[in-house]
Amino acid sequence: MVPAQVMAALAPTVAAALLAHDPSSSPRLFTQRGTATAVVDTGAIVVRLANGTSERVRLVGLAALAAGSCAYAHARADVKMLVVGKPVWLAVVKAGYRRAGQPTVFAYAIMPGGLDLGLELIKRGDATVQADQHPFKLFTTYTHAQATAQTNSIGLWACSPAPPTPAPPRPVKPQAGPSKPHDHPTGAASDNAHHR
Repeated sequence: MVPAQVMAALAPTVAAALLAHDPSSSPRLFTQRGTATAVVDTGAIVVRLANGTSERVRLVGLAALAAGSCAYAHARADVKMLVVGKPVWLAVVKAGYRRAGQPTVFAYAIMPGGLDLGLELIKRGDATVQADQHPFKLFTTYTHAQATAQTNSIGLWACSPAPPTPAPPRPVKPQAGPSKPHDHPTGAASDNAHHR
């Protein structure tokens, strides 16, 4: 079994490798160590940094699931189980960004042992690749993982759309046609009485 110290040492190494030559990153690249404390949605977490401050982190390359989607509750539980209360290394590619009025950084979140949280969420069908964020270093890896999850109906890909609601039946209209004397016997009798 790999010692815990070696597993922990892998995280900053992976974080540094992700920043190397990442076309989506800003000139000021850096890594930060912290502990995940909360889940914002299936594509963002809150991390308490080593200096005591907290950072809202949007995971690079991920599009979060809509809150009303059929897989949202399960996906959010997965994110919480995977990361909350655990140490993470952030490979920050963009800082100083504001989203919904909140200061946010874009980063890869690397777990002990070198696990990329974003990639793991895509493999589990807990998030999708944000296509309009191309290019980023792991775009190809992420899209391949998403295709595999989709093919195997994992997570959100197992959701089937609700069957369409059938339209209410239309009322049947009586068809009008030419009337014949034998169709209306009372009318015919009164006609005969009139001619006597």
